[in-house]
Amino acid sequence: MATRWECGAGDDPDCRKPMTWSEMIFDDEIGSAFGAERLRDKVAFDNTLFNWYQKLIQIRKNNRELSIGNLEFSSFNNEYKTLVFKRTFAENTTFVVINNSYIPHTMSLILEGNELIDLISNNEVSKREGEFNLELKPYDIQILK
Repeated sequence: MATRWECGAGDDPDCRKPMTWSEMIFDDEIGSAFGAERLRDKVAFDNTLFNWYQKLIQIRKNNRELSIGNLEFSSFNNEYKTLVFKRTFAENTTFVVINNSYIPHTMSLILEGNELIDLISNNEVSKREGEFNLELKPYDIQILK
């Protein structure tokens, strides 16, 4: 049986809103805490987003260095809004590459190893001429091991 849930004021940032679960029914957001007019926002369970979270949780659980490893920032480009960091624990190293822009980017990185696997897509990334050439889609993330 589904339960009805109000999501609160529409002006609250998303990080303060409750998780939408498939077995619950949510009221649309229509109000503004500041009394301003606003469009109705449909609130419903998002299976795609839920599966994304599940995948990231599984990757973190299967790669201990992502939870307790040393953290080293390798590259940050404010103009292109890209970030690369490395997590290391024991003999395991994982690189996280993020494109926080709506523009696709090609990034060349000198990283350890000759072949890496993107843990999100399961695609292999090979080193060419001493560098890994990564194609980053808009708002893309690659977790390379």
